[in-house]
Amino acid sequence: GQRITVDGEVTRAGIFPVSSNSSLIDAIALAGGFNAVGDAGKVFVYRNVGQNTLVANYNVEQIRAGKSRNPRIYGGDKIVVFASKSKVAMNNLKDALGVASSAARIAVIPGI
Repeated sequence: GQRITVDGEVTRAGIFPVSSNSSLIDAIALAGGFNAVGDAGKVFVYRNVGQNTLVANYNVEQIRAGKSRNPRIYGGDKIVVFASKSKVAMNNLKDALGVASSAARIAVIPGI
């Protein structure tokens, strides 16, 4: 069967079987969705066509909202989700403060 690779900032990176009518949203779901720092706007699909590798950037939030088409995924495709710099920074801040609370609560601590 056809298989794809989903890598990067997803819950379960790996190689997954796909059907002929699988979509990008299906592929992200197979990998358990985005992890804590995955950026829905930085989803890249790499596809080998002959000697060339084509790369396309998709915004999964726009697709889910119906504003962009949900592209078909083909066997051999590699999907990579990149990290959101702001989410990484917030996680680093939480780690540094030893706090696992929301950004809103960090922001309202008086005297800072």
